[in-house]
Amino acid sequence: MIKVAQLSFVQVEPAMEMVQLAEKMLKDYARMKKQIKILRGDLASIGDGVVGAAGDVNSSIRAQYKNSDKVGGEAVRRDKKRHRLALMERNCAQFEAAMAAVTDWQQDTMLEWLLDGETVTKIAYRLDLSRRQATSIKRNLVDKLAWAMQDHLQVQTKQEVAA
Repeated sequence: MIKVAQLSFVQVEPAMEMVQLAEKMLKDYARMKKQIKILRGDLASIGDGVVGAAGDVNSSIRAQYKNSDKVGGEAVRRDKKRHRLALMERNCAQFEAAMAAVTDWQQDTMLEWLLDGETVTKIAYRLDLSRRQATSIKRNLVDKLAWAMQDHLQVQTKQEVAA
């Protein structure tokens, strides 16, 4: 028999997953934006060393694929980069949509400084707050981001089902 407390926990569990995802995205957002720039640059340029200079065996890429196809290997690497880029862009777009939901000035300031890599202690000092108050603001910020991401995900799911 399922108790009432167990039912309420089951209903809250997806929100807890979104809170963890929001915290992870908050930590990884700046790194992901840099990685997106790097991947776009890699995909925009033609790969160097796909074919070695005439007569220079050591300058060409060593084959790591079963059929020793250097051009095929480069195509596989580019395809993996393209998929990774699409995933990162989708995650960043979802997080940016969630960031638009932040309206409180303290949470907005906290968000900007967290994205810049500042610690909660330094942010608390700058805002002239105690560490406990700053942690509470961060927790409320992460909750707001998680609910916004959950809403964005539900809208996307409804659009995919309708299409």
